[in-house]
Amino acid sequence: MKSVVIVYTQIYAFGGIEYLFVQLAKFLKKKKIKLIIICFENKINFNKNEKNIKLIKLSNNQSTLYKAYDLKKTIDKLNNVGNILFYDEKSVAYAHLSNIKNYNVALTDPPSLMKLNKIKTKSSQNIQSKAREFIYKKFIKNGIENAQKVFVMSKWNAKEFKKSYKIKPKIIYPGIYGEFNEKGVLVKNSPFKKNLNLISIGRLVKSKNIDWLIYALNNLLNINKKNKYFKDIILRIVGHGPEIISLNKKIKKYNLIDNIKFYGHVSEKKKKLLLTMSHYNLIPAYSAYNLPALESIRIGIPVVINESCRMNELLKNNKLAKITKNSQLNFSKCLSSYIEMFKKKKIEKYKVDNLPTFKNWANNLSKSCGWY
Repeated sequence: MKSVVIVYTQIYAFGGIEYLFVQLAKFLKKKKIKLIIICFENKINFNKNEKNIKLIKLSNNQSTLYKAYDLKKTIDKLNNVGNILFYDEKSVAYAHLSNIKNYNVALTDPPSLMKLNKIKTKSSQNIQSKAREFIYKKFIKNGIENAQKVFVMSKWNAKEFKKSYKIKPKIIYPGIYGEFNEKGVLVKNSPFKKNLNLISIGRLVKSKNIDWLIYALNNLLNINKKNKYFKDIILRIVGHGPEIISLNKKIKKYNLIDNIKFYGHVSEKKKKLLLTMSHYNLIPAYSAYNLPALESIRIGIPVVINESCRMNELLKNNKLAKITKNSQLNFSKCLSSYIEMFKKKKIEKYKVDNLPTFKNWANNLSKSCGWY
């Protein structure tokens, strides 16, 4: 069986990229192609339940140069693997250091987003650390600019990466599993006089702006006290990350312990169940993409989404997506007005075609990489 290799150096959590890899492996299996992922860190035991993926974990307790040597040696031992795909900027540095030939690059988070999520420490401020960071960025630049092809997720990302590197990236929009109903979807309208269920799906990091949801929910509950629209309002947050401690402090401050529930990482089956229970999906994130937005729209659940989520170019004319200005206050106001709109004018059915599907993404990526 033919194999293809993706180098994705750090697997810290199960997010959108990991989900795409799982689905890509299933897609490639039908083409009689095995997906191999090479990493240095696997904190979630990613391949435990994924029989379609062969994961090769290399030692992370070595110098950068030795890791590059180890990567090159590992790839050279593999037979019939075709063009290597380096996934995200962190992995691309090793394409340059390993002197790999005939490779492609898929870029996810643009430079502005990586800066936002960077955790500052005392050691990161000293001269030696800054020098290492400068050199590492040079490796990344060389790795990207020497690739055969570079893929990005949106026009917005393409524009930013063009400013940083001398490249002409190809845009391949990630999509969700399954097709969008050409006849339209039944829209899940607000359950007035009953419980209102809200959901937000994503890693708990600064760029996701989960704290905005606490403010928005508190505002919505105050409105509800006056108007009695709903029996109660519940927000379910799916995902985990370093912001959990500060978020819990804010929840206690606003006395919202009974209204906000954290679920951490859940299975795809559980996620779909929680999504179908919901009436609105809230996406305050400054992010490169958001697959749950597409998953929601596919089953008729409206989304409220920050204008700084870079997939908004796909949702501008979609009646099930309300795009807000990039601020906590605007997000809160937009959520309240959107719910009010559905109260006054219910949408029974809406056609949601021309949105990307996983099959289109996998087929486009595989052919562009020359895997078949």
